[in-house]
Amino acid sequence: MARIGQADGLSVLSGSVAGMDVREAALRWVRTWAVAWPAQDIDALVALQTEDGIHWASMFRPYRGRQGLRSYLAESFEEESVPARCWFADPAVSEAGASAEYWAHCVFNGDPVTVSGVTILVFDADGLVSEARDYSDVQKGHHPVPAHIRSDADSRPALVPDSFVPPLALVTEDFRLVPLQPEHNVSDHAAWMGSIEHIRRTPGFVGRDWPPIGGMALGLNLGDLRRHADEFVSRTAFTYTVLDPSTGEVIGCVYLKPPSRAGSDVDVLSWVRADRAHLDAPLHTAVLTWLTSAWPFTAINYAPRGAE
Repeated sequence: MARIGQADGLSVLSGSVAGMDVREAALRWVRTWAVAWPAQDIDALVALQTEDGIHWASMFRPYRGRQGLRSYLAESFEEESVPARCWFADPAVSEAGASAEYWAHCVFNGDPVTVSGVTILVFDADGLVSEARDYSDVQKGHHPVPAHIRSDADSRPALVPDSFVPPLALVTEDFRLVPLQPEHNVSDHAAWMGSIEHIRRTPGFVGRDWPPIGGMALGLNLGDLRRHADEFVSRTAFTYTVLDPSTGEVIGCVYLKPPSRAGSDVDVLSWVRADRAHLDAPLHTAVLTWLTSAWPFTAINYAPRGAE
């Protein structure tokens, strides 16, 4: 295994492998696990690993290849009676890889337990995990989450109950919604930058200061996407990118935010690109139906569309 970090314990905060940004790869791993573990989304977790990668569970149990990791996750999730709640510290990064500390409240076969540990990660040049070594401990009961593991966003109230697992997708013939992630930056930036006036006329955005009339640099947009991804993990807000189901390009966005007025459970905003304006009303209808049937909201503040 490649040597990770320095003598002071992974103190290096940035690095690269053959031009690949290790920190971005580590953050993607952390954010994906934070939302896919509670949802038991095995496909999302397996996709983080190389085809022939190896995952060491509790250090002494090697699971080889994607199929090995898939079997380990299926076996582990089968023990969980209710969806897990999990938290990840900001990953520590070196030139060779990263370490990610975590804390999880689980219920195994009806018994509440706390799983804590750290995973050592080695990445390939594409940012996929070639080797993961997990060191973990299990204690009875749900123990408080250490302050250094909770993110700053965790100080704000969650938008949904602890028992609720946010859906990771909404799929129709016209579009596909998935959590907005930093990897969507280029396509997301192009989508709204080319539709600023159209979005500012969209119900819900009239009178707001976003999108900025003068646009925004790609790097600043990446910062926004990272913030949205962190909010999804902390459950304080949920942002979904709207993708074309055939090309995968970004054609819009949906935001679920804390309510801004009394009597509402959630504020909802959505936009589509100017060249997909005909999808604005169908997106509104689909999202409203989804929120009513699959989410724990009863009073939804979502600007209506006149052409529905």
